[in-house]
Amino acid sequence: MQHSETVANFHCMTPAVILFVFNRPKQTAQVINALRDVAPPTVLLVADGPRRTHPHDAENCAEVRQIVAELIDWNPVILTHFAPENMGCRARVSTGLTWAFQHVDSAIILEDDIVPNPSFYRYAGELLELYKTDKRVGVIAGTNHQPEPFHCADSYYFSRYGHCWGWATWKRAWEHYDDQMVEWPKLRASNWINSIFSNSRHARTWTKLFNAVYDRRKNSWAYVWQFCLWAHGMKTILPAQNLTENIGLGPDGNGTNTVSTDSSRLHKKATPLLFPLKHPASTDWNEQADHFTQDLIWGKRPKPPRWIRFLNFLIRRPQ
Repeated sequence: MQHSETVANFHCMTPAVILFVFNRPKQTAQVINALRDVAPPTVLLVADGPRRTHPHDAENCAEVRQIVAELIDWNPVILTHFAPENMGCRARVSTGLTWAFQHVDSAIILEDDIVPNPSFYRYAGELLELYKTDKRVGVIAGTNHQPEPFHCADSYYFSRYGHCWGWATWKRAWEHYDDQMVEWPKLRASNWINSIFSNSRHARTWTKLFNAVYDRRKNSWAYVWQFCLWAHGMKTILPAQNLTENIGLGPDGNGTNTVSTDSSRLHKKATPLLFPLKHPASTDWNEQADHFTQDLIWGKRPKPPRWIRFLNFLIRRPQ
């Protein structure tokens, strides 16, 4: 395992990979085994520390760190940023990315439950290069939540939503991340959110989400990042088909934010993308696709029957 303090002079067509790990040995091993197929030349590892309130965390976190040491065996440049104690999702991901972008100018970002199709890496690499100076683009994501068949004439489309189940970005975009969301009160007062949406119901949903994150009632770096993308006029590129699979959904996946059995509605297998890429002529948001995504992920869904809610309670209850 080769370690280095800088990769500034390292050049390769394959993007660097920032991998976030925590306390899930099984999923981590699966992600790294898949990563070996593309063998990225630079891997930046970010790990959160064990929670004092979870008796198995120390053991699991130690096992995960041992797994990454053993399984990343294709001799890449490796940088590590391991927290000795638990920081929580919002602080660990945001500080980890800030650290990583001190070493690389662009990268693919994976968490320990995201397994991309191998074509995702070429897709992300080509688009990182194509849009590296285009400040209208902030994220290149691998997720496609659209129903099948999804009719898209090109290899990708532009969206409002900065999906983070396998994504890529640049240092120049991440520099806009502001964990304090300093501009939110002023923008909220100006009804700025209504300029993002044509649907007032969607605007109200995101106002509530941003209020909760700003007040720290919701522990989410991803919603802070979404606010920063919109506040700085940045869009997301999404593929015409799904390129990443989340293996951490549902109670068995041990996910931090996706423990509900209802999250299974978001599960899609990853499929290969054809090359060469066909680029869209316009960077306008795909309104129809975004409307579907909004209702799928953030729309109001019927309350499940009492027996389903009781079953979910039993599944999620600590043993």
